[in-house]
Amino acid sequence: MFVVYVAMISDRYLLISWKYLQGMLHVMIQAAMPMLTSWENITGKEGGSAEIVVDESLRNFSADVISRTSFGSNFAAGKEIFNKIRQLQIAMAKQSILGVPGVRYLPTKTNREIWSLDSSIRRLILNVALKHEQDSVALSTKDLLHSIIKGAKARHFASQTPADFIIDNCKNIYFAGHETTSTTAAWCLMLLASHPEWQSRARTELLDVCQGKPIEFDMLRKLKMVCQL
Repeated sequence: MFVVYVAMISDRYLLISWKYLQGMLHVMIQAAMPMLTSWENITGKEGGSAEIVVDESLRNFSADVISRTSFGSNFAAGKEIFNKIRQLQIAMAKQSILGVPGVRYLPTKTNREIWSLDSSIRRLILNVALKHEQDSVALSTKDLLHSIIKGAKARHFASQTPADFIIDNCKNIYFAGHETTSTTAAWCLMLLASHPEWQSRARTELLDVCQGKPIEFDMLRKLKMVCQL
């Protein structure tokens, strides 16, 4: 059921079309299964019930989905980029606490960390983009990175280079996508836990539609109860 929510959330908040979602649903399932298995292991050790802090798991899950859908076969490198972007977010948050004009230009410890992370992220993204162009299999998959690279080649840039276009778009996908999706998924789980009657209805509908089979794209249209939640 969790994968269904994330599929619908991704479509709504990342503006992924139904056609694109159809091809990416299996990717979301691949990313979700290890997390769900780990939760099952925890509850199993506690006798079937356990308190789990899911925030970090959901952040990692949404980052995994973005990495797989954006970078395809290079999703491992995508996860490395995400980890550094998370570090960059934390470092930039420390910087904003000071609130002193012009402080971001001073060679402080935090600023040096920010500059180093930003440089590392740029290098990683450009390396993945270069490998993508050299990989015939990756070119045939037409993932998000493929579209970004294609857009960079098609445009005439006045204010930024094609490399900056690729880097900025890849970073924006992470910044705009992972936090909103993981937060919304957490709220879905919290609301379901707060309203067990709706949880029961949604579970019954899923069992009826899926009939014990893995979720498929065509099944999403039949989940009327889940769509109402």
